[in-house]
Amino acid sequence: MVFGTLTQRYDSVRDYYRKIDKYTRWSGISDHEKKIQFLRDLSPENKLEMKRLGLNRPLNDELIETLEQIEVKKNDMLLGEDIYNQPATKIKPKESSSPASRGIITEDVDRIVNSRIQALQRGLQLQTSQPTQTDL
Repeated sequence: MVFGTLTQRYDSVRDYYRKIDKYTRWSGISDHEKKIQFLRDLSPENKLEMKRLGLNRPLNDELIETLEQIEVKKNDMLLGEDIYNQPATKIKPKESSSPASRGIITEDVDRIVNSRIQALQRGLQLQTSQPTQTDL
């Protein structure tokens, strides 16, 4: 049995398992079919972890808790959390007082735009002041 669009997507492993469990209880399908459905639409990262942990493990709270711990550790690593539960230190960039280090400012943009407009206007004036072949 397939539950259509029921996939893990952005759900935690625990939330996804709860949904699968709820629908399988309503449907009255076997634990084996429940496990197949769970694995079928599990996120690719968690499928890989399931293979690493062993696909023959029963689908129970212990397995879900293990997957949940792995998921939390991965998220912490992605968010820059230290894996040894030490606070991550962030180094503040040194601020320089030189204008060049501050990047482009509004006045620079205005100056660039105005110079481009003037260049285009000069080019347009040159084109209109030159005689064309029809004028000759």
